[in-house]
Amino acid sequence: MEEKEIPYSEDKIHLSDTKRSRINKYKIYLILKRFTDISVSILALILFSPIFFMVWMLNKMNKDNNGPLLYGQTRIGIHGKI
Repeated sequence: MEEKEIPYSEDKIHLSDTKRSRINKYKIYLILKRFTDISVSILALILFSPIFFMVWMLNKMNKDNNGPLLYGQTRIGIHGKI
């Protein structure tokens, strides 16, 4: 079987320095954005965990409510399979 030549390989693409600079800046932006997203998420979990714990404790102390804190639904699929 004959191998097809890739029309746009890295060897054949000649980018100007400004385009290459923009691509590098965009990669750095994406890395920093990912790091920021993860950092803010972890910080939010740490800050809000006492509130989550208090809601869970209030739910457990309530004697009228014997169900789970989060609703779990049983779904029936094709041919009645659960």
